[in-house]
Parts: sequence; C-alpha cells; structure tokens
Amino acid sequence: MCAPLALPPATDARYTTPFGAGDGDLPAFPPGTRAEVPSLDATLECRARTNGSWGWSAAAPGAWRCQLEGGGCEWQCQEDGQGRPFCTCPEGTAVGPDGRGCVSPCAELRCEHLCQPQGDRGLCLCEEGYRLDADGRSCADIDDCRAQPGLCSQECVNTAGGFRCQCFPGYTLVEGNCIKTENLCFRATCQQDCVVVNGTWRCVCFDGFAPDPKDPHRCVRLCNRPECPAHCDPHTGDTCYCPDGYILQEFDDGRKVCTDIDECEQDYCDGECRNLFGGYECATPSPGLVDSAPRGPEDEGSGDPMLYSTTATPVLTSVPPRGGRSPGTLVAIIVSTVLAFVAFVAAVGCLLKRLRSAKAGMDYKCQQVEAGVGMEQVRPQGASHKQKM
Repeated sequence: MCAPLALPPATDARYTTPFGAGDGDLPAFPPGTRAEVPSLDATLECRARTNGSWGWSAAAPGAWRCQLEGGGCEWQCQEDGQGRPFCTCPEGTAVGPDGRGCVSPCAELRCEHLCQPQGDRGLCLCEEGYRLDADGRSCADIDDCRAQPGLCSQECVNTAGGFRCQCFPGYTLVEGNCIKTENLCFRATCQQDCVVVNGTWRCVCFDGFAPDPKDPHRCVRLCNRPECPAHCDPHTGDTCYCPDGYILQEFDDGRKVCTDIDECEQDYCDGECRNLFGGYECATPSPGLVDSAPRGPEDEGSGDPMLYSTTATPVLTSVPPRGGRSPGTLVAIIVSTVLAFVAFVAAVGCLLKRLRSAKAGMDYKCQQVEAGVGMEQVRPQGASHKQKM
C-alpha cells in the first residue's frame, strides 16, 4: 500500500485505483494506483520497491520534479541550470539503471574476489597468489613453483593461492629447509642429549637426571635413594654437584657420593617429622618454615603432612675431608680422642699410686718378722732317744 503523496502547497493530485475508483481521501492506496499531478507534470504509480516496500514511481527512468517526493531519488534530487531534475548518490555508489536508485559500481561487475569502487565505476581485484583473468572479473591461480624457481630446497608443490615445500624420503622439513633426519639434533640446544621423535628433536637427560621443570632443554640431578654418585667435572673431578637435600662426601678410595640429609635431626618440625629423599615431611608445619609450593587458604589448618625441600635449586657443594667424615664427625672424633687420653692418664696415675702403696706395706712386714725371730739350738734326734732308753 502507498500513502498519499506529500504535495507542495497549492498543488492537487488525482488518484485512480486499479478498479477504476477515484478518491483522494483514502488513507492508503493499493498497488497499481495512478496519481496525476498536472501542475508538476508528473504521473506516478504505486509499485513495489527493490527493498520490499511500496512507494510511488514513474514508468520512465530518471527523476521528476524535486518538489514532489524528492524527485523519487534514493539519496538527493538536484536541478541543472535549465531546471531539469536529476538524482545524485553518495561517494562509492552510482545512480542505478532507473535513474533514481543508488547502487554500488561493483554490484554489476560480479567480481570473483574483491572490488574497489572508483567513482561511478568499479575495479575487480584478486587475492594474493591469484591474477585477474581476461574477463576482468575472474581470478586465476598463479603457479608459484614455476613463477619463482628455487622456492624450496627439494620439492615444490603448487596449491590454491600458494605453494608447499616437501622433502625427499629420509629428510625432514625444518624451518623451510630439508635436513637429514639423523642430523636434526644439530640444531638442538639440549644440555645433555637429544633424540629424534616423529620428525622433530627432543631433549632427554642422562641416567640420574630429569628435565628441569623451568627449562625443558636443561637437566637437574635426580636421586631417589639414600646415596647417589655425585656429578663431577669430567676434566678435573674437583667440582661436584648434588641434588637438593643431599650433601657431598668423598671417601679414601676416591668415590664421591651424594648422601641424603636427615633434616629431622635438626628439629625443623614442631611435631612429628619424617625424613624423605631430598627433603622431609612435617605432620604439623612449623610457623617459621614456608612450604616450597604455594598454599591457598583452604590448605591452612588441614592437618595434612607438609613436604619440604632443603634447597630450591641444585647448588654446588664443597668437597668434605677425605675418609667420608663430615665436620660434625671430625669434632666428635677429636673430643673422643681427648677424653680417651685423659682417661688413660688417670688410669696410669692410679696404677702407679697402687704400686707405691703395695711396696711400702711389704717393707713394713719384713721388718716385723726379722725383729721377732730368735736362735734355738736343735739337737739330733738320736741323742734324745738314748736318754729315754
């Protein structure tokens, strides 16, 4: 339905419906209704528009007088020097075939990829890897492998809008270059060892080591036993490393061993303490200790055993005296030796005192015996027998 025309002052219009009735007082008119405005020399008809709405339009292309419904222009209606009306459109669009509507200059080109408006015309463009075909609208793929030889080190495969490099059997594509599969580790930055897995390299660690959680290219010492061999400088053998929670000990036979530290002997825990390899466990954490792992509010007061590590990162441990004796052991040996020496001196002194006392007693007894013994004559037994006879 079309609404009545917006007429300028002192202008009349005659409406004729499709069924022949004429009534200018209707609030709306059905499609096909004719409206004649004699003073403006315009004859319009109620028609459907391209956007689906209904409106007044002229059978002939072009604008009518601008005073009546804006000349039917979609954007602006203007008049030339001779008073003839014409329609204009905003930048990037152009007047359509009916002379009143505005259309993009690219609408009729039907470009395959892109269209760039240039005034009242349009220019078709193609995406990267394509070229504009002879019809000015279609885009054809460019064979990059033929257009630019040497793009790939071994094989070049053309694709839609681009290309793909691939390698011969036994080679692997690494950053655009084909490298022998067994040589992939040449580009690796591993601290210890490297292996090739599924066409790429990966860092691995020697026995007794594990990947560093902070840097997968590096390795840290690992020990899950009370004692583990120390990791020493292969050239000098003087500088040795131990895992967290272990101390380095050197024996007379030249062995250098990392021994687990029993933290429970140092009273780190207020309650029950259980020694672990490289750390310890408290049933009730000490207020002065901080757990090595972050704890949230829900962990406080839970009563669960807490794990601690003596150090945060592997540190260089100085080599103790030969013989496997730690500084504490040496102090104990020295104290024991002094006490044993004192005890020995005391024993010798006591023994000498007793010997002197015993000798003095024997001399006194000998003097008494000599003083109390007299001389007595002994007669032969035969004489006595004769006297009795």
